[in-house]
Amino acid sequence: MVEKLTELGVSRFVPLITQRSVVDPRESKLEKLRQTVISACKQSHRDWLMEIEEPLRLTEWLNRKDHPNQWFGSLQAPLVAQRALNDSQPIVSANSHMPVEYSSLAILIGPEGGWTSEEESQLMTSGARPVRLGQFVLRTETAAMALTTLALNEFSL
Repeated sequence: MVEKLTELGVSRFVPLITQRSVVDPRESKLEKLRQTVISACKQSHRDWLMEIEEPLRLTEWLNRKDHPNQWFGSLQAPLVAQRALNDSQPIVSANSHMPVEYSSLAILIGPEGGWTSEEESQLMTSGARPVRLGQFVLRTETAAMALTTLALNEFSL
């Protein structure tokens, strides 16, 4: 996942620790991810490295003030394509009633077990916008790539 996100131009990757997290990235794993970033940058001719941060609990992430615009994958949100077709609006603004211009965007992807209802509530309270890509439950890696690509397309980030 880190390789593909680097190739897509993501600037920062922060592993989140949630109630249903099953992976606990240790320092050795984070170092391996950093090496993957270097290889992906070389392959894609990218001249800056995606930053890999230490893991944070979701509550720690939400208390930070450096990410005012946030999306999170949610099965509770209306389907993106369906809303866009019905409203004849850009996909994301139809889905989430968001402004159509961002200079940066944080995309939060839930763990393999999905967000708990409490976590989704915390995300909504913090101002994060739910985005649903389809009727199927996506793997974490697939959701990350899909939401990143959607953001790149919608906002030319």
